[in-house]
Amino acid sequence: MVKHTARKLSNPLVSNAKTLQSVSVAPSLIATPADQTVTESYKATFHCNATGNPTPKITWIKDGKIVSEGDTWSFDTKRNHSGKYWCLADNGLNPAVNASANLDVQCK
Repeated sequence: MVKHTARKLSNPLVSNAKTLQSVSVAPSLIATPADQTVTESYKATFHCNATGNPTPKITWIKDGKIVSEGDTWSFDTKRNHSGKYWCLADNGLNPAVNASANLDVQCK
């Protein structure tokens, strides 16, 4: 009696597709915030965007404190909001990247 062993033939394209892994990419800024001058009680809006893998998280910082998160940040201004605002893009890979913009709030 002859014993036959079945072999599963694999398609290299399929097996390679299963082993593909996503490539990690450090963040890179593609849009940065712009300096602004606004009258007190009017809205200020900052924009910041970044690419990378995994997708970077955008954090807004003023005076060393986190003030918001997300690509766009809008708020009604008060005189004490004048200063430098930082956009930080971080996805856990080094280096995180940042950009800044100045906000000048004028009295009514």
